[in-house]
Amino acid sequence: MKDSCKNPENISIGFLFSLFLKNQKIYFNKLLKQNNITIAHTPLLMILLKYNDFIYQKDLVKKLYIDNALATRYLRKLEEEGLIQRQEDNENRRQNKIKLTTKGRKLAKGIYEEKIRYENQIIKDVIQKDEFIETLFKIIRNSEEINQKQEE
Repeated sequence: MKDSCKNPENISIGFLFSLFLKNQKIYFNKLLKQNNITIAHTPLLMILLKYNDFIYQKDLVKKLYIDNALATRYLRKLEEEGLIQRQEDNENRRQNKIKLTTKGRKLAKGIYEEKIRYENQIIKDVIQKDEFIETLFKIIRNSEEINQKQEE
């Protein structure tokens, strides 16, 4: 971090969050490079990890708050890498069902474990994890309240 960024009075919380996310992206993209995917693909894998069976693509899209076109691109890449299986729904041919493959489940579990390890490592000697999470939730709630007031 540059010296000009070290003064807390000159820096915004949003900028600090973006620096954290940038560093996290660099770390995980290097880690995932051997699997030919990026950190952008990991939310799909993390959601799919919760399901032993298929989930409809439309439900996946809703859970991730992304549009269908983006989800389709990411899913195509995950399918090319043998991490997911897509299956057309017999009852509604316009719907796809998505499921992790054995390879995909193994990778998703590894990513999840590394994510936990990474998070614990970056906050060590700084703050307790549960306290940090509660603080972030408070910040998010406050920002949502501000947004709601702005809409009124």
